Amino acid sequence: GGRVLVPLCGKSSDMIWLREQGHSVLGVELSAVACQAFFDDNNIAYERTSISGYERWRAVDDGPDLEIMNGDFFALKKEQVPKLSAVYDRASMIALPPALRLRHAQQLAMLLATGASGLLIHIWYPQEQKSGPPFSVDPEMIVELLGEHFELNQLALHDLMEDPKMATRWPLSSLERAVVRLRRGP
Repeated sequence: GGRVLVPLCGKSSDMIWLREQGHSVLGVELSAVACQAFFDDNNIAYERTSISGYERWRAVDDGPDLEIMNGDFFALKKEQVPKLSAVYDRASMIALPPALRLRHAQQLAMLLATGASGLLIHIWYPQEQKSGPPFSVDPEMIVELLGEHFELNQLALHDLMEDPKMATRWPLSSLERAVVRLRRGP
């Protein structure tokens, strides 16, 4: 496994799963509270150091590298995070308001080298029926935002309204989720 970028990671347990698969994991998160909660909730010993304007939270155990850069994802420079081979974006694209999505896509393209791959999970629904976050980001918007720099391949599509719990929690006329494979082009 290579080094996987998890933008706007929060305290996502997905980082634990990625690490269990043998990947080195680099999360980026603005909230120090979320960084602390991630390590505490998962009983992972860590060290904190300051590096290039970021607070780096790094696991100190025998597993693959696991660290969270606490700071602004949009200010991150490629030289600060070398050797990224993949990205896992489960919630960052849909967490951002429309005005920040293109900047997010450009940041991913800048940080990832040609050939890097990854997964993007996004949802969409009639935006007028619910204010975000999470925001509705439909497949056409994904192509518009990422298509210039990434090859996109939709791997799965789920109608979330088929789940009665989801339909109750989200009173919407429709709610879909897609999993998209990304591959950084030249």
